[in-house]
Amino acid sequence: MSQTPWDSSAQTPQSAPNTPGGYTAGSPTLPANRLGMAIWAMLLFWPVGIFALLKAGNVNTLWAQGRYAESIQTADSARNLAKIGVIVGVIFYVTFIVAMIAMIAFVFAAAGSAMYY
Repeated sequence: MSQTPWDSSAQTPQSAPNTPGGYTAGSPTLPANRLGMAIWAMLLFWPVGIFALLKAGNVNTLWAQGRYAESIQTADSARNLAKIGVIVGVIFYVTFIVAMIAMIAFVFAAAGSAMYY
């Protein structure tokens, strides 16, 4: 009796336990390259975002070359750089907006007191 791909009685293979590198020993899976997060980092804080974007772009290339551990390390590095870029960018823009609001409030307060002279 042969088994077909849609046969429900077919045994599903057990996956191997995770290795320290983050991929299964039987069939490694492509890590997430975090390209979208790297693009956000590029838009919010470009000095770090450039490096995150370059690292994210190398993940699939390294994986295709069979350098699985290096690909996973590059994906982790891209994720960390992208997080740093997004966090620094958000802090920068929030600080900038608060400073602009304070400056506008100061200008209106100064203009209001100068009108009555």
